[in-house]
Order: sequence, then C-alpha cells, then structure tokens
Amino acid sequence: MLEVEVIQLKPTLWEWRVYNGDTPVKAGFAGSRETAQIDGNSALFRLHRCLDYRPAVPARPEPPLPCEPGQPVR
Repeated sequence: MLEVEVIQLKPTLWEWRVYNGDTPVKAGFAGSRETAQIDGNSALFRLHRCLDYRPAVPARPEPPLPCEPGQPVR
C-alpha cells in the first residue's frame, strides 16, 4: 500500500516521502507543510498510475497424469 509521510526538518524545510509498505520509494523537500503534502500526494498518484493492478494471469493447469496402461489417451 502506498502512503505519504511529511516531516518537519526546520521551520521552513519539510521532507515528504512515499512508502510502499515499509520501503521508501520516492522523497523530496518543500518550504512549507502544505507544499510538501501536495508534492508527496502528487508523487503518490504518479506512482499509483504506473503500477500494474491487473489480476495475475491464472496459473497454467497441471498437465494430465500419464494414463494407466491399457487406458486410452485423451
């Protein structure tokens, strides 16, 4: 799950980070909390757009077991 974190480093310096779970995937800096939040959200949505959320292709069915001697092959 993607999420944005905004951290104040100095009175006029804020860092934003986008995480995928516990892994930071994008980060940046801004001069105000509002700008940092907007920049972080924008990055989150750009990343979200790039991710592929299509369902996984179903696994191939297992090949049939070899037939018993004397049984017809399907």
